[in-house]
Amino acid sequence: VDNIEIVPTDFCYAIDDLKVIERAETDFTVAWVCDNSAKLNYEYQLISLDGNILKEGVVSTEMLTVTDLDPATNNKLKIRCLCSADNYSDWKEISIRTTALSPTLPYQFGFEDAETDNWILCTEGQTNYFIVGEDKLAVKNGNKALYITNDGALHNYNIAATSSSYAYRIVEFEPGQYTISYSWKCNGEYTDVRTADYGRVYLAPISQNIVAGKRISAYSEPTSNCIMLDGAKGLNVSSRWNDVSVDLVFTEKVKYNLVVEWYNNASGGAQTPF
Repeated sequence: VDNIEIVPTDFCYAIDDLKVIERAETDFTVAWVCDNSAKLNYEYQLISLDGNILKEGVVSTEMLTVTDLDPATNNKLKIRCLCSADNYSDWKEISIRTTALSPTLPYQFGFEDAETDNWILCTEGQTNYFIVGEDKLAVKNGNKALYITNDGALHNYNIAATSSSYAYRIVEFEPGQYTISYSWKCNGEYTDVRTADYGRVYLAPISQNIVAGKRISAYSEPTSNCIMLDGAKGLNVSSRWNDVSVDLVFTEKVKYNLVVEWYNNASGGAQTPF
């Protein structure tokens, strides 16, 4: 044995579970987890896709709201823990897109054109997630549709992996009467004791946090503060196309997210998903 040496090294707390908890046309809020008993600070940078630093700063809590952004714009956010002036953790990075401005009503859309980019697909970390794709099993008209996949292409899901995914689009309503309609099909899973693999469609308040992996709705009851567009129950156990039409009246100007949700519980089910 020879040349034993023990040398202290710098240590800085790592950031984990960085995620978007709220987003709108010109701002977003993120949160993260850090085993930070020393209550240290966090440095952040908002970077455009071409590499320019748009905003930067330091915060002291595990939450950050970034404002004064452009609608429907993709950026990268980097955050790291500052343990001292010359000691800091690795950067943690997330890609974030602000929501688009509300479409002009009437709004007719089949996921065929560039308007698709104005839908937020909230799918981070999920085995089964929404895409806009071309699997003919999921398309009623045209060449594309919004559907669940587990491989980025085919209209299938991993029945053994719990997932909760969302797609949504901001919509502003002037006072008046509206009809919202859509087509759906989904096998999924329904039994007397398990109402487990299903889709849902509803209008959610802008203040509603929409986070992949966190279920907003249960199967058989309305979601709090939301306007249900699915008969207040999950959509499943139908291999044929179903057409839904819901009439609504708004007495004042309001803004909602039009939300399409998928949930499965990793215990039984049948192809195809939502």
